[in-house]
Formats: sequence, C-alpha cells, structure tokens
Amino acid sequence: MLAILQTLLQYIINTLARVVGVAIFLLVITVLLIRLFGIDYKPYLSEAGRIFSGARVVDFQEAFGGHSNIRVCDVLRTDTDGDGFNEWLVYYQFDANNQKTWKDPCPSSAPMAAAIYDNDRGSPPILFPYKLQPPDRDFLGEGNVSVDFQDIVDNYGAPTTNPIPELIFKGEGKTTYMTIFKFQQNTGTDENPTDAVPRYRVLGSFTGTGGVEFDPATKAVTVYDRGPFERSQLAVKKVYKLHGDGNNKTYMADITATSLAAPVVSTIDFGIPPPNEIKNAAYPEKILLAFYKALTASSKQGWVPADFVAPNSEAAQHLQQKDYAYFGFGGSGNPTNLVVRQLQYYPAIEQLPGNGDNVRRSRVDIDADAKQNGQTISSGLISYEMVLVNGQWKVNRRLN
Repeated sequence: MLAILQTLLQYIINTLARVVGVAIFLLVITVLLIRLFGIDYKPYLSEAGRIFSGARVVDFQEAFGGHSNIRVCDVLRTDTDGDGFNEWLVYYQFDANNQKTWKDPCPSSAPMAAAIYDNDRGSPPILFPYKLQPPDRDFLGEGNVSVDFQDIVDNYGAPTTNPIPELIFKGEGKTTYMTIFKFQQNTGTDENPTDAVPRYRVLGSFTGTGGVEFDPATKAVTVYDRGPFERSQLAVKKVYKLHGDGNNKTYMADITATSLAAPVVSTIDFGIPPPNEIKNAAYPEKILLAFYKALTASSKQGWVPADFVAPNSEAAQHLQQKDYAYFGFGGSGNPTNLVVRQLQYYPAIEQLPGNGDNVRRSRVDIDADAKQNGQTISSGLISYEMVLVNGQWKVNRRLN
C-alpha cells in the first residue's frame, strides 16, 4: 500500500513539474512574441481581468459605451490629489482616424486626451471624471503621451499641507505638446462632484515644433520652434517662467487665462545640440550665430570668436582691435547675454561668383541684443558677407 502511495505521489509531483515547465515555456514564448512584434498587451490583460473577475474590474472602454470615436489607450493608477488614494488616470483617443490592430490598439496621429476618475464624492461613491482640458479645447498630443509629477507651486485650496505635485503631460507628434495641470479643491466633501470649475486647472500650455523642456531646478519651460530655420536646425527659443504670488503663480497670463504670459526670453538659438566640430558647420547662418555667441560669451562650449572670421579680413581686423561697435554693440565693455531677434540667410547666393576669384560667398543678416556694463545694446539689422575658406564658412565683412 505504501509503495502505491509513493508511486502516486511521485506521479503527481512529476506531472506538476511538467505543467509548471510547460507554463514557464509558454510564458517565455509569449514574452518573446510580445517583444518581437511590439504587441501592446495591456488591453488584453484588462479584458482578461474583466472576464475572470466576473466584471468586477472596471473596463473604461466598456464604460464609454463602446463609442467608435473614442479609444481607451491606457489606465494609470496614481494619487493625483494627495488624499492617499490612487485615482484612475485614463488616456484616450478621440476622432480616431486609423484602424486599430492586435499590435497597435491605439494607432498614433489621432488626438490624445485624458481624464482623472475619482470616487471621493457620494455614499456610495460616484466614479466621476475630471477632464484634463488644455485651453481652447486642445488636446494633449498626437500618439504617445507621458506624464511626470513635479512640485511646482504651493497647494491651492487643498485639504492637506503635504505637497501635491503638478501633472506635466508631454505629447509627441509633429509638434511637441506640454501641458501642466494643478490640483485645486473645487467642491466640499458634502457637495456633488463637478468640473464646472476645473478640479485640475491649467498652469501652463506649450507647443513647439522643435521640442519643449521643463527644468525642475528653475521651473522654467523652454519652447523651441524650428519652423523658420528647418535646413539649419536652428530654432526660435522662448523661455517661460512662473509669475504671480503664492499659490496663484502660473505660466499663463493669469490663473484663468487661456493664453500664456509673454516669455521672459525670446531668441534664435540652436534647436538641437550644435555640431561637435562647429567650425565645419555646413551652413553660414550656423557660423554667424556661433560667432555672436562666442563674441558675447554666451556659449558653454568655449568657442573662440577668431575661429569664425576669415583671416586678414575686415571682420578679423575689427575683432583684433576689440571694436565691438563694428559688430553692433557700441557701448562700453565686453558684450554678454546675447539675444538674437532676427537671423536671415540667402541660399541662392551660396554659389561661385562670376568675378573670377573662385571664392564661394553667402550673406547672412542678424539683429541682436547684448549687455554692456548692465545696459542693453541693440545691434540693429546687420548684413555680413560670408566666404568659404578651406571648406569652412567664415565671417568676412559687413555689407551695411
């Protein structure tokens, strides 16, 4: 009898080992297939959870009524209002314009929106959506949207003294979107939920064709617009900072405005990191911009102004004499803190001239400000002749 039991036990153990082995093998194969084909598995996990839980798991796609114009893309459980409970942050597409597939249930290019569902009102509680609405009924991005949490301003009407981080949404696409929302207590605990006064109000809403960056140290937001300078990858760089008092600080014109306050700085700069070998840059406008940044000590790369002027040229002579007035800064002292307001270039001129000297020329115009002894000096619009010397564009002389 004991031998029979031992045999049976051994059989059960071997069978379980095989089952576990097969399960592990199938799991490994499934993970490899997901990685190989880039399958978004989250919708399938959500559906499986709904089925196996007997519909006790909330399916937000189902809650939206299967609306064909809306696709739920992701659900993130996180505490967005500092009450210790993880709300439901629901990402969804609207105006869906591509057919979803088993690989990509939320095809990119459709506008992306989000809402936070909370259950802190009512008994039994109401699952109420607080929409994260950018100004002018805009959206959070096209395709992928991510969220970051940063403590930017003090609490506003919140029932806790603990910091409640702001929500920073960054959306990718042909344009980069960044929208910052701040929690505000818009109803009492004994009142019905409402979003007539937004529970998550807009602290700042930014778009840039060259990117948008948030600096946690300074809380400044930098927007790059590459539209006017696509060939040379330069950009109009705008820096926005908080203004206002206490918990009413905002990047907008005021706390109820739908437009941004004016940037504290607006300048033309490199839209992406400049070339490692800046002297060999292919476009003369990059060279002139680098020269002015070097001239005004506005470059962190340690560039030297003389590297960007043609040897023995008119520009080189004035640079050697530290004649800053020649370059538009007629005040006293070394110029600093460059702000470029205008930069124009003329590709049609970049060809061999007909005067027989076999020198390739171009023209670049610049209008800039700089500080000299604490005073802002404006250069006005200056036109420069640029020449190609040993394969490198150089500043040759002023044309006006």
